[in-house]
Amino acid sequence: MVLKLKVTKVEDWIVMTRYDFMINAAKNSRYKAKPWFRYLREVIFEDHTYLTEDDIENLLNLTELTAFQKVTLKCAVQIGLPTHAHVMSFNNSANIESVRKLTEEVNS
Repeated sequence: MVLKLKVTKVEDWIVMTRYDFMINAAKNSRYKAKPWFRYLREVIFEDHTYLTEDDIENLLNLTELTAFQKVTLKCAVQIGLPTHAHVMSFNNSANIESVRKLTEEVNS
């Protein structure tokens, strides 16, 4: 399966693999954790990942990824690790009632 990235016009689509997507994601989120985790969420799911073992190994050997990106990628694909759970949490909506209570506690 391939991902499509819109460039400038509807007619201008670049077809890229998920591997290519992750290289671009690494470049776009260099030294920024939050966007990097959101990019990881695009290819890593509760019980599987769209990245192959070869993709992961190749990504871990690239200079385009920072040390932080490599470590978090390696941990995010391992089900049961806290990093995997953190990436999965980006799909969960906030509990508004808990946020309200926390805000009230901070403001009082």
